[in-house]
Amino acid sequence: MASAQPMVGGGGLSQRKENNTASRLAVAEVLGDEWRSRTPDGRPRAGAAPGEQQQQQRRPPTVVDSAIPAIPEVDEPDHWRAVGRVEAAFTVPLQPAFAVVQLGPFQYKVTADDVILHPKLVGAEVNDVIALEKVLLLGTPQDTTIGRPYVPGACVVAAVESHFRETKVHVFKKKVRKRYSKLQGHRSQMTALRILQVMPEGLPADWRQGAAP
Repeated sequence: MASAQPMVGGGGLSQRKENNTASRLAVAEVLGDEWRSRTPDGRPRAGAAPGEQQQQQRRPPTVVDSAIPAIPEVDEPDHWRAVGRVEAAFTVPLQPAFAVVQLGPFQYKVTADDVILHPKLVGAEVNDVIALEKVLLLGTPQDTTIGRPYVPGACVVAAVESHFRETKVHVFKKKVRKRYSKLQGHRSQMTALRILQVMPEGLPADWRQGAAP
């Protein structure tokens, strides 16, 4: 019967001893004396006392400091909330900034005066001004801010322009040699939103209900 071959890859040792030695030297400075007291496959050395072997087996893995700073905990904001009404005609000034916002399961890259078409927002009325607070990313010509997953305090203000039904989508079904065919149509309810402003710092304290942009 052929002897079992050492496992290669998937956590096993290399068939080249010099590769194993190089791997151990690469991690020795990080793991310290704990790694030196173990065999190349990570088990306690045979010369250690039984109690010491059990202690080494139960010892938790060494935690290596990461250069990534701690992620602050931010409460998950609502997808949208009403903050006012449009009472008169208005113009949207251009803004040298863009944002990526999450609205339901969809994500949109928007800037001032953009129009996005989204599945109907239940509860939103035409001319409502709403705040989209799930901002994933902010960008300007100078810098970019990436949220984890959201940018704290940032929001995008939009106005509800209309509710409408999308163009009909035809669905045709047919079964061969069964004399069966069926034609159906479907029109999705949609909402048109016009982006009014990207606010990296959120709504100002003097924002008034009913104020038009």
